[in-house]
Amino acid sequence: MPTVPKLEQAFHVYFGEIERCLTHDCHWPLLHVLFSLPDICAALESENGWATETKYVDWCRRYCSSKIMTPEDYRDIRNLLLHQGRTRTTAGRYYKFTKPTEGGTRAHRVVYGTDVVVLDVSELAEEMVGSIRAWFADLQKQPAQDRKANVAKNLPSLVMVKHQELPVITGITFNATHTSTGP
Repeated sequence: MPTVPKLEQAFHVYFGEIERCLTHDCHWPLLHVLFSLPDICAALESENGWATETKYVDWCRRYCSSKIMTPEDYRDIRNLLLHQGRTRTTAGRYYKFTKPTEGGTRAHRVVYGTDVVVLDVSELAEEMVGSIRAWFADLQKQPAQDRKANVAKNLPSLVMVKHQELPVITGITFNATHTSTGP
């Protein structure tokens, strides 16, 4: 069964990418990583290993809800960013993503007007990592045993970082660090 240390190790690639994006000021790609993580967690805890929109929203309801953003808001942002490449909903709500100013000032979870939500990407990163770690802890509790069993079954399929020699490709031996699932 997946323990917290085993889950930390499994998510090492994602947590590392979050840190690299923050360190190198890559906030736009970071948003893509952050809003895909609930899908990954929901897929891991599902019986068939696949996420659905409902599973995404349910996971966000348990681990990401706030007064400013509902689980449905997370889903909408995911769909807008990952699938549409935009930040305005069809209902007219705008999401504006910021990073700290040179002086370190942040605007996060600020709503102005009736339709603009400002979110600081660095703060979102901290919150998402915290949500995932809360999920790790929650899986250790007795009522989560079915979900934990599904995570144990699906975890070997999660992308991981490996260093190994790849098969000879066009006569070249390629020894590389790569991400993949399986052998």
